[in-house]
Amino acid sequence: MEYREEKYKNYAFITIKNDANLKVTLSSFGASIYSIYFDDKIMTLTHKNYDDFFAFGQNHGKIMGRITNRIKDGILTIGNERYQLEKNELGNCLHSGHACFGFKKFDYHIEESDEDIKVIFHYFSADLEGGFPGNLDINIIYTLYRENNKLLLEIKAKSDKDTKVNFTNHLFLCLNEEDINNMTLYIDAKEYVHPLDNLVPNKIELTPDFISFYKAKQIKNDLLKASTIAKNALGYDYHYIFCLDDIKDKVILSTDNYELRIQTNFSGIQIYTDNYGDDFAFISTNKKVYRGIALEPEDCNLSLDILKANEEYIRFIDYSFIKKEV
Repeated sequence: MEYREEKYKNYAFITIKNDANLKVTLSSFGASIYSIYFDDKIMTLTHKNYDDFFAFGQNHGKIMGRITNRIKDGILTIGNERYQLEKNELGNCLHSGHACFGFKKFDYHIEESDEDIKVIFHYFSADLEGGFPGNLDINIIYTLYRENNKLLLEIKAKSDKDTKVNFTNHLFLCLNEEDINNMTLYIDAKEYVHPLDNLVPNKIELTPDFISFYKAKQIKNDLLKASTIAKNALGYDYHYIFCLDDIKDKVILSTDNYELRIQTNFSGIQIYTDNYGDDFAFISTNKKVYRGIALEPEDCNLSLDILKANEEYIRFIDYSFIKKEV
């Protein structure tokens, strides 16, 4: 078990490698996962260099909050209070606008034991930063285990006022593929959030068969048909509500050679198939679009509970990597 730290543009990059050949690079820029290598193969859609990582205006591997996904008209209602958030996409608030934690600098420290290494990122979000109520204290904890091929992400937060929070990590997975064409996906979900054409969450419905992954299938099968639900989707960009059962693996992404299994206490997941493309260079591919899939466990904004003052918000995402026997 080993780790090393380096600084780039006044941000930290911490690389940890365990005894089971899982290597993770984290950054204080957005408390992010910069890359994951397993079996010496790239598992994440990762920029070829740090400069592109900073220049890229999107959210690859970064922590999203205070609220991820879209808030209609940028209006957040808590009790009798209405808070105006930034309107940064088609008159709505996406990923909390410019106040998004994915572009903040986090403090951090490292804790090492015989069993694991933890990287603990910390950020303090002041009352009304981005329009959100409450002084919010946030800890993002990544744990890599010595002999286990999994990365555990824990998110903990506490506010001094009633507020709403909904974090995730906007991690894109490629599993050493150059695009999504050879990926199979399973999601333990029979319901999804039917969006408006501008992708704002609208209502919870049974998932139509052609966009359901309750029975595992190749992502490419109905990729273009999926965009018929929301005209601006150009592929998958939907939130799925997990079934309330005791199935541990809520999501399974697989290729011929590798498999990723996700366990989480979030109530659902947003998936996004890299629909719009760009000209940035990534380690795994030279393609411009559909290069990987974002798997973002998160709660549903339509049914988001109020986080009461001084109560602790606790969520986790467990990413387990498996090499298939071929």
